[in-house]
Amino acid sequence: MVNPMIRRLVYLFLLFLISTTPVIAHSPYYTQTESIGGLNNQIVVMKLLHGDGIFFADPIRAVIVDEDGMLLAASPMSTTLFLSCKGGEVSRECVAYDELRGLIYQPTKSLWKTTELLEKNGKPETYPEYRMEEYGFTKYEASFTDVMKYEAQSIMASPISTAILVVWWTVIWSLVTPLFWRFKGSGWRIRNASAFAALLIVLRLVCVAALVLATAYGWLLDPYSLYFFIFVVLFGATVALMLTKPKESRKLS
Repeated sequence: MVNPMIRRLVYLFLLFLISTTPVIAHSPYYTQTESIGGLNNQIVVMKLLHGDGIFFADPIRAVIVDEDGMLLAASPMSTTLFLSCKGGEVSRECVAYDELRGLIYQPTKSLWKTTELLEKNGKPETYPEYRMEEYGFTKYEASFTDVMKYEAQSIMASPISTAILVVWWTVIWSLVTPLFWRFKGSGWRIRNASAFAALLIVLRLVCVAALVLATAYGWLLDPYSLYFFIFVVLFGATVALMLTKPKESRKLS
C-alpha cells in the first residue's frame, strides 16, 4: 500500500485539478497491521482502520479482529494513530498512540466482545466514522517519556515521509536564509537596495507565504504532532542555513 503521507502530498499538488471534478469517496482501508495475543492464547490482529475524510484527514480507529474478520474492539476515533508493539507472537502487546492528543489506547481483553463482521478476505467493509461502537480499550495520558518514545518510533517507521517533509521545509527556509546571511553580513543594518533587489525580496516572501499555506493544508490532510512539526522545521532550517551560507572569500597572497 502507498505510504499515506506520499499519497497526501500527491493530493496536495493536484488540489487545483481535483477541485473542478466531482468528489469520489474511497473505500475504508488499513495501514498498520500487527498480530497480538488474544483470549485463550489465540492470535488476533490489531489494525488501523481509515475512513474517508474527503478534503481533510481520514478518521482512524484502532481495531482488533479475529481470524474470521469479526470485530472484537474499537478505539475512539482520531486523525493520528500509531501502533507501538513489544513481545513475542503469542505474548505480543500493542498500544495505539494518538500523537495529537497525547493519549494511549491500550487493548483490554476483559472488555472485548464480538459485535459485527468488519472485513471480508482481509478488506474492511465498514467505515470507522459510521456508527461504530467504542469499546475494548483503556485510555491513558501519555507521559513525556512516552511521547518522546512514540514520536521516535513513528519517525523511524516512516523515514521517507519524514525525509520529504524535511526537504519541503529546507526549500521553504532556503528562500529566507539568504536574506538572513545578507543582513548579518551588513552588520545587522538595513542598507539601501535597488528596486530590483527589493522586488526579489518581495517575491521570495510571497513564495514563502504560498508554501506555508500549502503546508497548512497538507497538515489538515495528514496531521502530525507539535513535536514532529518542530523537528522537521528545525531540521529543514539547519540544512537551509548550511546550504545558503556564503563562502568566505580567500585573501590574495
